[in-house]
Amino acid sequence: MHTLRVIAPGREFVLPYIEAALPDVEIVGEDAGHTIVIASPADAGALADSYPGAAVLVCAEIIGTGMTGFPRRLAEAVMRGSFMHVPGRQVPVSIVHAVDVGRAAALVIGKPGVYRLADTAGHDVDELADALAVRMGDKRIFTLRMRFLQWLFRPSFERLTRGLQAVDGTSFAETFGFTPVNVTNYLRTHVYDESSL
Repeated sequence: MHTLRVIAPGREFVLPYIEAALPDVEIVGEDAGHTIVIASPADAGALADSYPGAAVLVCAEIIGTGMTGFPRRLAEAVMRGSFMHVPGRQVPVSIVHAVDVGRAAALVIGKPGVYRLADTAGHDVDELADALAVRMGDKRIFTLRMRFLQWLFRPSFERLTRGLQAVDGTSFAETFGFTPVNVTNYLRTHVYDESSL
């Protein structure tokens, strides 16, 4: 049995997804045969320097049970009813499902380097909000049509989306023959059961 150390600061919720993708690998805290680092674009360089010889997965915003950061804030805004659509607003967002993080981890064990991981569909924030709303039992998202209201809500949207960074997962997909799930389609159509994470 191989041993694996997973470093995922602020993204520990991906561990069950990695364990599910690697049933024959024991995930340990120290003294592992291999190390995988799950990093955001903002902390990838520092983490790669801190863990030489590791496979570093620079992940887009990760969507999955227990998600943190921007996806969590967006889901909470949709649930509260404080997220609103604005006609013509298209803010791109790079996303990847936690299931794909687990699958990608299985591909890079023992292959040190820095890899960028995202689904390759090209999404915007409003599309992701709509898909999350479907997961919440078709929660309704209102559209702001009046310019005054759009101006009024703009600061909260800017706070919500501050710090988003693009991640292009095309190279990883091509190098490894990896087909990531389209996250928004997955959220809209996946039938969850007790075995789902």
